[in-house]
Order: sequence, then C-alpha cells, then structure tokens
Amino acid sequence: MNSNNNDTRDRRIKQDTRAWAKLVGTNYTTALRQTESPLVQGFLGERVSARQLINTLKDHPHIGADDGDFVLGEAGYYADTQWSFNGSSDFIELALLTDFLRMFTPIAPGETSEVSSYSLKYTAEKFLAPHCSYVTNGRLIWAAAALDLPMVEQEGGLNLMIGVSELEHDYVKRMVSPGSSKPQGHQHRPAGYMHLQTALEQCAAGEPVLDRWERPEPATEVLPSMSG
Repeated sequence: MNSNNNDTRDRRIKQDTRAWAKLVGTNYTTALRQTESPLVQGFLGERVSARQLINTLKDHPHIGADDGDFVLGEAGYYADTQWSFNGSSDFIELALLTDFLRMFTPIAPGETSEVSSYSLKYTAEKFLAPHCSYVTNGRLIWAAAALDLPMVEQEGGLNLMIGVSELEHDYVKRMVSPGSSKPQGHQHRPAGYMHLQTALEQCAAGEPVLDRWERPEPATEVLPSMSG
C-alpha cells in the first residue's frame, strides 16, 4: 500500500473515531481502540465505516430518525428502549454483525424477506462467539440497514424480516446451534462461511488475516435443449 493510500485510510479512521466517540459518549482514545481493531477490517468486504453506521440511524428510508428521534432501539423497530452503549466494544460488535450479514446471499428483487431479525440475531451470537456473544435485535437490524438489505415490518412487533437467503440462514443456524441436526450436504452453505469462520479463528489466536475475500459470481447453468 502506498503512502497516499495509507494517508487516506488514516484520515478516514480519525474521522470515524471522532464521529463514533461523539455518538456513544466516550473519549477519542477508547473509540480509536475500536476503529483500529483487527476485527473491523472487513473480512467479507470493505472496512465498516462508523460514519455510515451513524448516517444509517439518521437517514435510512426505513429505520432512519423520525423528527429527530431514533426509530430503532436496542430491542428493535420502534422499541421503547433507547441505545445503551458501553463505549468500549459497540463499534466492533456492529462491524462483526455487518460481516456476518455479508456472508448471506441477498434476496433477488421482487422476492419476499423471510428471515426474522430476531432469528438472525440468535444465529449471529453463536457464530460470532467469543468475539461477540450477545447481540440485540436492534443492532442486527442496524447492521442490515447499513448494508441496504431489504427489510419488511412485522405487524405489531419489534422485529423486521431481513432479505437474505432463508436456506443459507437455516444452514448456518443448524451448524452453530448445539443439539441441532447438522446439514447432510453443503449446497446451501453461504459462499463466505468458511472464509469468515477462518478469519475469526485467526483473530482469536492473535494471527493477522491477510487473505481478501471476493464474492464469487453466480453460476449460470445452461440446460440441455430438448429435441425430438
């Protein structure tokens, strides 16, 4: 990486750090420990931006602020509970949730969102442990909104239906849930599953994660023509 890229990266990290410290009410040094953490580098995509996360809470068309008040809270959509930031790991948690959701294939336009944010948050807790062993419904929705995933309100509830592959989520849920029957095959394993799992294990062992992941192009199956 050349010096110009390093300067740009450092400037972005400093801007993110100041913005995040202001949002959660912590000091610059404490926020910097999060924005420079190896866990926020973006294992399945670009480094997560604190400013983008903040702008999502304010301006997102579905969960953005309503007359200046947050629509989203810890418990979920239009929750009575406000955000409860600990100041020391909130950004890391949201960055990990972002990578967790990047692992899944988004639904195609016109398809119906069928995976509940509440179900996703439980799966995320098991997959991301020990780096992130507790996730609130609201933070899962926040990360999904920052990725512009489709989301649909569930009538009368705090949950949103998130637009990721139901079959892929079921695969991951069964893989990480104790006592669940494991999948017999891997045709529904998310493309980023193995890379993210390995990256988290490397971080837990204090090893650098050097490999970059790119989502594979969807395979185009050509069916044989019918003759006769």
